Amino acid sequence: MRKLLPVFGFRGRLSRAAFWLRVVLIGIAFVVLDAAMEPLLGAARVWVLNPLVLWALLAALARRLHDRDYSAWWLLFGLVPVLGAFWLLWQSLRRGSASDNRYGADPRRDTADFLVVGG
Repeated sequence: MRKLLPVFGFRGRLSRAAFWLRVVLIGIAFVVLDAAMEPLLGAARVWVLNPLVLWALLAALARRLHDRDYSAWWLLFGLVPVLGAFWLLWQSLRRGSASDNRYGADPRRDTADFLVVGG
C-alpha cells in the first residue's frame, strides 16, 4: 500500500523543492476534488476531503522535518499558537541535512543507476 500512495507516507526525506511541489499539487488536487464533489455531496464533502488533505500535508511536513534531521514528533509544536506555525514554516524553508541521516539518504544526492562503458 505504501508504494501505491507515497503521498500519505511518513517515512523518508523530502527536499525543499519536492516538498513545495507536493504542497502545491495537494492544494490543486483539493480545489479540483472539492469542486467536483460539491454537487454530489454538498457540505458533507468537507468530511471526506479535509482529513485526506490534512494527512497528506502532515506526511509531507514530517518528511521535510526528517530531511532537517528532526523527528516527526516536532509536528506537535505546530499546536502552539502562532509560534508553532512559524517554526514549522521556518523549518520547511531551511536546507536539509547535507548528508545521509537516520531518516534516509540525502534526497538531493544523485542516485541514478547507470552503466559505465569504457576500458
